[in-house]
Amino acid sequence: MTKAVTFIPIGGLGNQLFIYGAGRSLAHLLDCQLEIDKSFLCTTSAQASAGFTQRSYHLGDLIGATGVSEVWLNTHVRHQFAIRRRRIVRYPVPRTTRRFRSTFVEDEARRFDGRLFECEPGTLAFGYFQSWKYLTPVEDQLRSELNNLRRPTTWFSRMRDQIESTRGAIGVHIRRGDYPDPIKYEYYRRSLRLAEDLGGQHSIFLFSDDPDGSQALLNQMGVDGQLIDPAQDSPDIESLLLLSKCDVIITANSTFSWWAGWLAEKPDAVVIAPRPWHFGSSTADADLIPPNWITIGR
Repeated sequence: MTKAVTFIPIGGLGNQLFIYGAGRSLAHLLDCQLEIDKSFLCTTSAQASAGFTQRSYHLGDLIGATGVSEVWLNTHVRHQFAIRRRRIVRYPVPRTTRRFRSTFVEDEARRFDGRLFECEPGTLAFGYFQSWKYLTPVEDQLRSELNNLRRPTTWFSRMRDQIESTRGAIGVHIRRGDYPDPIKYEYYRRSLRLAEDLGGQHSIFLFSDDPDGSQALLNQMGVDGQLIDPAQDSPDIESLLLLSKCDVIITANSTFSWWAGWLAEKPDAVVIAPRPWHFGSSTADADLIPPNWITIGR
């Protein structure tokens, strides 16, 4: 039986970071190893049969901390759990999980569940763990680790220098793509007005998975901005970190820009987030949104 705690990452970069951060916290509290089972995200058929959007595994370039290892256990989510209307449903535990002492399933997606920190070594954990409260035990270590890329691209270094030398840099994240609940015009208009009210010169850096549509949105507001266009060899974490280096960070209801806000390096950085995070969802904004962020109604 393993003496580590094992977490299964799912989703995109932001979701994977939440799961990784929760795992780091539990391993720290238990003084044991953390295993990241990458088999689900590295198996296309596993994601398809479980009804998940196809995602890539992003943690490989980030994991460098002592006491963290990647494993391939084939404890695929499709064998144990399913997401049904954003609720986690338990299925009978398969034989492949008998190496574990217990299985922890987050009670409800995106609400802090303190029972996680009562687990013991030998636990297999599954959930989204989307709360800043899961990160508190390792907050300083995690920020330091994620802000120090091991192999930054030339593009990232150049853009980092540009943003850090820009006075009043405003980072705007607009999430479109296949997102079911995109933020609309009014939220960004209010957020940019607030950023302008903070005073000083401003330069806007636009981060988006839909460059044309996002630029059209800024044009509609009569605002000029520089579109961040990553180099082909740049991993997603680099764009996230560039957003985190802005003086004002205007997030979408996306875990990608959530992490940029949480990792903000400047002590006086302002982070603006939408309220509510999702319409018609059980998301507990108090568990998700750090208390020092500004929220603006959608």
